[in-house]
Amino acid sequence: MLNKFCKLIATVLGIGLSLAPAATAETTQQAAIALDSGTAVPGGTVSLNLALTASGDALPAAVQWTMNYPSSVVLSVSVAAGSSLTQAAKSLTCSSTTGATTCIAYSVNQNVINAGPLATATFNISPNAPNSPTQVQVISVVVAAATGIAIPSSGQAGTIVVSQPSSPKLSGLACLTGSLNAPGGSTSGCTATATFVKTDTTTQGNWKGVYGANGYNLINDTVLYPGYATVTPTNQLNYTWNSSTSDVRALQKALSPNDRIAATWYTYDTFTIDLNFTDGAQHQLAVYCVDWNGGGSRMQTLSILDGATSAPLDSRIVTSFQNGEYLVWNVKGHVVLQVTYTGGTNAVISGLFFDTASIGSAPGTATFTSPGVAYVSTQPVAIGMATAPSTADSGSGTWYDSAWINRKAVTIDHTKVSGSSNLANFPVLFSVIDANLKTIANGGSVGKSDGTDILFTAGDGVTKLSHEIERYDPATGELVAWVNIPALSPSIDTGFYLYYGNAAATDQQDRVNTWDRNYRIVNHLKDAAGPVLDSTDNANNATPSGSGATLVSSGKMGSAYSFDGIAGLLTTPGDPSWNGNFSNYTVQLWVKFNSSPPGYSAALAAGGWNGPLNFWFDGNGSITFRMDTTGICQTTGSLTPDSTTFHQLVLSYNGAQLIAYIDGVATTSSPASCSGANSLGGNSISLGGFNPGNKLPSIIDEFRISTTTRSADWILTEYRNQNSPLTFYAVGSQE
Repeated sequence: MLNKFCKLIATVLGIGLSLAPAATAETTQQAAIALDSGTAVPGGTVSLNLALTASGDALPAAVQWTMNYPSSVVLSVSVAAGSSLTQAAKSLTCSSTTGATTCIAYSVNQNVINAGPLATATFNISPNAPNSPTQVQVISVVVAAATGIAIPSSGQAGTIVVSQPSSPKLSGLACLTGSLNAPGGSTSGCTATATFVKTDTTTQGNWKGVYGANGYNLINDTVLYPGYATVTPTNQLNYTWNSSTSDVRALQKALSPNDRIAATWYTYDTFTIDLNFTDGAQHQLAVYCVDWNGGGSRMQTLSILDGATSAPLDSRIVTSFQNGEYLVWNVKGHVVLQVTYTGGTNAVISGLFFDTASIGSAPGTATFTSPGVAYVSTQPVAIGMATAPSTADSGSGTWYDSAWINRKAVTIDHTKVSGSSNLANFPVLFSVIDANLKTIANGGSVGKSDGTDILFTAGDGVTKLSHEIERYDPATGELVAWVNIPALSPSIDTGFYLYYGNAAATDQQDRVNTWDRNYRIVNHLKDAAGPVLDSTDNANNATPSGSGATLVSSGKMGSAYSFDGIAGLLTTPGDPSWNGNFSNYTVQLWVKFNSSPPGYSAALAAGGWNGPLNFWFDGNGSITFRMDTTGICQTTGSLTPDSTTFHQLVLSYNGAQLIAYIDGVATTSSPASCSGANSLGGNSISLGGFNPGNKLPSIIDEFRISTTTRSADWILTEYRNQNSPLTFYAVGSQE
């Protein structure tokens, strides 16, 4: 169901931003730091190192923070630009009034701020200051670029790190808001906490007016999370016993006065729900469990873990809950709810409910994290001195279009992304079989029989991403699509949304712009007979020849072409877009053997034997990768020839070295020294064998040529995504 509820916007405390009229969605965080002048060095200085780290799909163009302090104790504050602002087109300005210093780090020409240290603020404390702690408040507000770059709500808008000076010292950090966790002070009250409150076996499915005053997730019905919490389930499965029932154990539907739903998240072993309460306050969490299979044999353990350390905070064993049972905790900070099967059929929960609990603050540690969604606008941003309004967002800025009635959040695991910097315009393979993605006529929620009402947005829920559908099955809900992710981060998870459910929609695909302009051929090998279509705008389509080149459904990512090793080929005519002279080049494909490869048989070749570009095999599985430049240039690798495994083969050239990769890893014999531009002549390129020459009995999928050198990080990330897409990302439940 469409989540059309308002989302609470956190009140901006202290000096904020003057915002141009536009739909806004803001969060701001505050931390109170106790500066103790100390006894050893009275009147010394205290340094606070403030750093912004990359997060979401894009870095902001500006960040502002305000330091409030008692003017009777702090004589002066000086701020020096950090290393991330020392490059061109970056700037830092600060202004002080009585008891406050406000700084703005920003870029010019609408460039983004670099990740890394923004500034160092040095506090000069009066020699006559008492030894008791003096409060200095640090407020951070992260602002998106004036061109409308959005930092998605599924990520973090930025991190302000407050260092621990040696003397005078930070005697503590109050948990006013934010997620606070670092060495150097008392951790009491700032770490994650979970206190068990009660079990409830009487409310059953009648949650309205009892639980969920702040928000809830009714599994497979409606999701309305509170603004202070980010909720990320992982490894859960979905099941609905009855989508419409009067059984009192079933949860009341959020948008229906009388109807109920019996549905669950479940697991055969363990699933987790990451819960980050970002306002520093304590809140009530209620989890509803009901055993619809009955018999009393089902057993499960619900544990609350510290989100940073995985240390157990509380654990409860649940048995004999066929009549429904709520488990209720008071929680604070970043925690993980772990649901583990211990007996019976499997482990289940049917709903999460959020309510107000007692609010407390206590001394804590010295790191301040600012999570949330940044200011999102297509209007220019005026940075000034004003208090931002505290209002509720109608939700129009977070849902792409009300004509699309369903969506799912997708979260890419950053640990699967290789390297230390973002991969730009990366085409992610999204491949699932999902009952929700069947058409309405088949019991699902997709509106069009060809799936063309499906679209993808960035993590902000509104910025549309280019995508191409390779395969869609309306009866099974299978979807194989390629989605262009503008910035794929190796340091934080990247989120995006899958939307569907608009039967009146036009085709939402943007095939050409899914692929950056360096791609000269992208052939998914999914078309029967011919032409076998190139997805780029170069129209480098291929043609099958011979009876031994046939389309099969069992490709690596969808359909593919099978070659008999006798006569079958798939040929792409020569064209300057791909066989001109280029000093940077990448060729790639996936291959699986139909039988052991005969000696001197090619998976790919430009022309016949001794042609200027080929991947050819010996019978023992050794591979020669060749691409001529000023002379013959080649390198080698090897793999075990079997008929059960697809292998990714990639050849890249950077103007000086030829590097080959097998399954994402450079071969031990790489690189080969070469020079100059490639020299391929006017040859056609064939898959399945030399032309003329020996053919390879094989299945080949996803053939691409780029006129750029794809990096080792890019190639390894591609392999991880394409080889095992369901471990590359997690898909949330239907909203």
